[in-house]
Amino acid sequence: MIASMSSAEIERAFPHTTTIVTRGSWFFSEHSELNAFVHGLGANHSGAFNCLTTYRFGHACQASALAEYALDRRLHRLIPNSRTGAERHEVAEEWVRLADEREAILAWARNTGFLQEVVQTYRFERHRGSYSCTAHREAGALIAKRYPEIADPLNYAGVIIVWAEREHRVWFWRCCRDHHVL
Repeated sequence: MIASMSSAEIERAFPHTTTIVTRGSWFFSEHSELNAFVHGLGANHSGAFNCLTTYRFGHACQASALAEYALDRRLHRLIPNSRTGAERHEVAEEWVRLADEREAILAWARNTGFLQEVVQTYRFERHRGSYSCTAHREAGALIAKRYPEIADPLNYAGVIIVWAEREHRVWFWRCCRDHHVL
């Protein structure tokens, strides 16, 4: 059963991904059509974290089909709280911007020595039994309190958490009970 798999097991079973930027909402019809399309592709696993919804598949052709579907249907929502989908070139530009932003956030976290505190806050909350979204908010609140000049502390926390989970997975999940999915 997928629900009881760790993040490493999910990645092994479903190594091919499609990620959709979801800062805004989909219309009900878009969401139901997307669900039907994804279901038609076969076995998969999906999850949302830090305004990105990731779908995992066992085969590259499934992930490619969903990526094209999302671009054709303009499902990427780049503007917070927007219901307007982005054009292909806007999505491509956003992925470049996100990669640059991720590197800048990680450099900031290393330079300030705040990387570990953010990750530990998330891990502590998860150890207490909090859901991922609650732990993510707590880590963002820590950044907001200590560094009020940061405009989007929740995004900063999310980038740091995703990096730590990916780079130090065994240590990262050691404290948690059956919640090995971001």
